[in-house]
Amino acid sequence: MGQTLRVSYLNGSLDLVVRNLAQGELLEVADEIPVRGLTVERSSLSGEIVAFEALKFQEYYSQILADLSRYPLATRYDVPEWGLFEVPLEEVLKECYRRFVEQPVRESTEVAASSG
Repeated sequence: MGQTLRVSYLNGSLDLVVRNLAQGELLEVADEIPVRGLTVERSSLSGEIVAFEALKFQEYYSQILADLSRYPLATRYDVPEWGLFEVPLEEVLKECYRRFVEQPVRESTEVAASSG
């Protein structure tokens, strides 16, 4: 299985969270992953990617996908509530765009997934 993502979207801002930080951990921006419009955040202690944030998701969507095609992440992700398993980040983002931008149900949506 991939890493389970918790997805939330509010007022155009998309957050994808792999896991919450433990006590004493801080978020660091992963500058080595140059994706315009998408902040990749890692744990200050372990160095692992723990979250992604796109403050203007709709505006930067195409640029994010273009950059990820040049700098793909090897990790696979799961969003079980959407039937997504072992998919690249790009597929999760495409589904987010479809659900939140193309076919918005309501302004605030969150998918809470259990860690697996």
